[in-house]
Amino acid sequence: MIIRKVAVEDLQREPNRAALLSGYADEAKIADLPEHRPNWVSYANMERLGILHVFAAYAASELVGFISILSTVVPHYAERVASTESFYVHPDHRKGGTGRKLIAAAEECAKGTGAVALFVSAPHRGRLESVLPSFGFKRTNTVFFRSLA
Repeated sequence: MIIRKVAVEDLQREPNRAALLSGYADEAKIADLPEHRPNWVSYANMERLGILHVFAAYAASELVGFISILSTVVPHYAERVASTESFYVHPDHRKGGTGRKLIAAAEECAKGTGAVALFVSAPHRGRLESVLPSFGFKRTNTVFFRSLA
């Protein structure tokens, strides 16, 4: 398994990108929000500003997972904090530490940006929520949602 930082435009060119994004969308879907439709221009702009950082997992040359983090100063703490914008590993590649390696890469990147913490968002009652404590993450808050549409 190879983990490497990738540019947004590189991710866009991956042959199986659409299938992976669809799998991610299915697992992370929030009822009452629109269907996923990545805004690649916004991603590229955030990357250019140093806010967005993307890492990809490859089995041989096939993309099998990704994690993206946003790193910015949070005014409440006057500190830089990183959080996941997206995180997904294809089910066939979840054993063997792929997710753990992606999180480790995201943590190192976050530290490199000066972030004092990394928040990882996980779907309620999903597999990721159940494994994050074994990666050393603490449950801090619960996020609630109400549609405004």
